[in-house]
Amino acid sequence: MKKILILLCMFLLSCVAFMSSTFAEESVSYPRGKNYLNLQNFRYHNDRTDLGDTFEHIRVKSFVWYTLVLDYEFIGQHAGYPEYIKVLIEEGFGDDFYYEYMTDDPYNGRVYVEFMPVLDWIRLHEIPVDNTRNYDAILYEGLYTDFFGYEPYICETEILEYGGTLPIDYDHQLTTEQIKSFIIAKDPYGGSLEYVVETDDYSSSLKTPGSYEMVFVSTFNRISKKYFLDIRVFDLTSPIITLSGDIQVQLSEKLTIDEIKQLISVTDNVDEISPSDLVVIQDTYSSATTVGHYSITVEATDLSGNISSLVVPIQLVDLVGPTISGPFSIFLYTTDPALTNQQILNRFNVYDDVDGSNVSFDIITNNYNQQTSPGIYQMALRAGDTQYNFTYKNIEIHVIENRGPIFIEDETIIQASSAENMTDQDIIDWFKNLTMSSGLTVSQVSVLYNEYEGNEKLGGSYYVYLNYELDGQIQTSRIRIDVKEEKIEPNYLLIGTIGGSVSLGFLTFFIIKKKKI
Repeated sequence: MKKILILLCMFLLSCVAFMSSTFAEESVSYPRGKNYLNLQNFRYHNDRTDLGDTFEHIRVKSFVWYTLVLDYEFIGQHAGYPEYIKVLIEEGFGDDFYYEYMTDDPYNGRVYVEFMPVLDWIRLHEIPVDNTRNYDAILYEGLYTDFFGYEPYICETEILEYGGTLPIDYDHQLTTEQIKSFIIAKDPYGGSLEYVVETDDYSSSLKTPGSYEMVFVSTFNRISKKYFLDIRVFDLTSPIITLSGDIQVQLSEKLTIDEIKQLISVTDNVDEISPSDLVVIQDTYSSATTVGHYSITVEATDLSGNISSLVVPIQLVDLVGPTISGPFSIFLYTTDPALTNQQILNRFNVYDDVDGSNVSFDIITNNYNQQTSPGIYQMALRAGDTQYNFTYKNIEIHVIENRGPIFIEDETIIQASSAENMTDQDIIDWFKNLTMSSGLTVSQVSVLYNEYEGNEKLGGSYYVYLNYELDGQIQTSRIRIDVKEEKIEPNYLLIGTIGGSVSLGFLTFFIIKKKKI
C-alpha cells in the first residue's frame, strides 16, 4: 500500500503540473471572445462629424443576428440626439451598403443596433464616437436582450479556457476546498484573483471511480475565463479475500467447489463482490480421493481491474466411525452350546464409508463369557477404521432356561453301548451281581423267557423272566426292560432295577435308550 501511495503522489504532482497547460482553441477568423469589434481596426476621424469606421473587413456568420452596443460616454456628444444616430453597414466587399438606425436605451445609458448580414464579411462606417477614455463598445452575436455586458476585444493569442486532470484515490477522497487549493487565478500583473465554482459534478456525486468535472471562473478586465478540471477517481485497492478458519471436509461427503467458495469471504472497497465471483486458478482438491491436505487458489477482480488471490487450504478427513449393523439382543437356551466370542461377532456386519471393510471389530466389555446359567449378560462391541474413528454398540446375551426336571439314578444303573445287545447270560450275570450287592446269594439262575430278545432296536417295554435258587428254594422273578428311542449323543444303555418280591423273587427293570433312526 505504501508503494501505491508513493506512485499516486507522483501522479498527482505530474497532473498538477499538467493543469498549468492550456486548451487553445483552433484559430479561426472569428474573435476569441464575444466581441467582434477590434478597436485596433477602428479609425477615428477627428473632424466635425466625430465618426469612425473599421478599415478592415470583419468576418461574421451569415444569417445570424448581430448587435452593436455603444456606451453614451463612448459616443460622446452624439448621445444628445440619439434618434439621429445611424450606422452604415457594408456587406461583402462593396456588394451592399445600407443604414441602420440605432435604438436608444437611456435607462442604461447606451445605444444599439441589431442586424442580420447575408454575407460573411462586413465593414462598419459612420460609427458615432468621441475621443475619450471610454472604450465601452461591443459587437456580438445575438440580440440586445442577450447583452451580457461590455467585454474588450480579445486577441487571437489570448487563452480563454484552461484545463487539467486531477487523479484521486477512492480511499483518500478530497474535499472541494482541498481541490480548489490546487488552482490559482492571477491577473496579467501577477496579482491574485478570486474565482468561483461554476459547476461541480464531483461534490454532489457518490465519488465512485469515474470522471467528474469542476469548472472554475475568474474575471479580470471584464473578461471571464474558465478552468475545466477533470477529476478522475481511481480505485487502487484490491479486493480482500479472507478465510475464517481451516476448512475440513469429510472425505465421504466432499463439498463442491461452489460450496467451498461459500466458506470464503470477499469484500471490496467499491464494488459488490460475492464468493460466487471468485475464480479458481489452482486446484488439487477436486480430484483428491484420499484423506490428506489439499488446496485451491481463488482470485477476485474488481471493476477497476484490481486483483487479489488467496490459497485456501482444505483438509480431507475421515471423522466418522464404521457402522455396526446387527441385533441388539441374542437369545440362547440353556440346552444350546455356548457361543464363542467370534460366533457373536460373526452375527454383525461392519462397514466404513471410507475404508470399506478394512476395519477392526472386537469385544471391549464381556459379561457373558460363555455363561450357561440363565440370565442377561451385557457385552460392548467396538469397530474402528484406519483413522481411529470408533463406533460402539451395546448388546445383551439372553440365556433362557428350557429344561424340565432331572432324575438322579441309583448307582445300580449300569450303562452299556446302544450297539451292544445283552444276551441271556449277560442278564443272568447282571442279576447275580445285583443280588450279591444286596447281601443275597442266588444260584441256578436261568432265563425262562426273554421278550427283549429281538426287540433291541424297537421302543417299548419288554420282560425277561428268571428262575433261580435262593436259600435252598427255587424262586421266579421278572425284569422289565424299557427301550426308549431318543436323539442323544453319545448312545448309552441304562439298566435300572427296582427290587421287589414276586414269589419271593425280585421285580427288576432295565431302561435302554437308543439313538433314533
